[in-house]
Amino acid sequence: MKAQIQKCLDHGRLNEIFCNGCKKFICARCLSFHEPHNTEGEYIHVLKYAQDKITPIFDSLIESAAERERNIEKESVEVITRLQEIMPRLTEAITLQQKKLIELKSITERLKDYCNQATTERISENSIINGIITDKEKLEKALKDKDVSETLKLSVKIRVDQTLTKEKVHVKDLMKNLDNAMKELKEQTELERALATINGVLVKCNSLQLIPYINDWRCDRAYLSTKMYLSEDGLTFGNTATNGYPAIIGNVPFDSGLYAFEVIPHGLECAKKEGFGIIEKEKYLAAFARDATTPTVGEDMIGFLYSKEYKNMKAIRAGEMRMDTKYYVKVNIPELTVVIFGPDLLLKANLKPNVVYYPCFSCGCSNNRITIRPLTTYNEVEEPE
Repeated sequence: MKAQIQKCLDHGRLNEIFCNGCKKFICARCLSFHEPHNTEGEYIHVLKYAQDKITPIFDSLIESAAERERNIEKESVEVITRLQEIMPRLTEAITLQQKKLIELKSITERLKDYCNQATTERISENSIINGIITDKEKLEKALKDKDVSETLKLSVKIRVDQTLTKEKVHVKDLMKNLDNAMKELKEQTELERALATINGVLVKCNSLQLIPYINDWRCDRAYLSTKMYLSEDGLTFGNTATNGYPAIIGNVPFDSGLYAFEVIPHGLECAKKEGFGIIEKEKYLAAFARDATTPTVGEDMIGFLYSKEYKNMKAIRAGEMRMDTKYYVKVNIPELTVVIFGPDLLLKANLKPNVVYYPCFSCGCSNNRITIRPLTTYNEVEEPE
């Protein structure tokens, strides 16, 4: 589950209590005023709930796995097809809600200002008339200037004011309507239902092994030093100095899904120092903390270095690195594997679970370059047998 579902929106605490009454998770602070939806109002801590209720479900899922596998291809196609149809509408709906919330916040800030500047002095009739005259003059000027935005704003304002006056809406009724609106807004039933449904689709995708492929990344300029060269598009990395072996990482963590990229080395010549692959996030950050100008990670990389050197990988075939030649790196986080291959080269390694990796590139001599291209799809280039 995502963080917004795990945490209480009212109190920011973990929803660690399960209510049997309304079948929802709530936080400990909600207990003082929470009302179950039926008489079965037993509260259970998530640890006991998981032990009693969830563990048996795992057992039943394992037993039915064989049958579920027979339907997986059909369900996968159906999910992907429907998602492709629904995603544009979902994105549009979310954008609209965001705009509404921004407008609501703006109006709320203005109301807050009114409260802070509140006065009980009686407003004269002339003040009201002068205000109407001022708005009329603003509207005439807006029409003359063909100012559509100002015209629309004043038109809406006058239209609403006229409606309230005509229908003789009292302040107490307005406040009552506001209270009701706040209650509905706080309950957020439709939003909660949509969020729960989206989370269900996400869980379904995970169960069907619909693994996302990520290729929208570049080298991270946050780690660019005076000894490094990086092109404007962030896909050509090199060295600008004559000493040191600085390395840079990508701006997207390899922590879930599939990743694949092409690498072309140009002019690399320093054995055991220059190359490409991936690296554990913490190991790169430690090197960067030691020397931000020249973070050296040759020993910590999982990758292919100049000549026939390879670090932390098993060589199925180990050929000498060729300049101006395409090599490929494929990272499969669900299966915890990384493969690097190219002419006469095939390297493989197993990755650690629950560890964040980044693509990593190292150049050691002036004017050396490495050109990078994230592949369009994971299977754009098939790895060799």
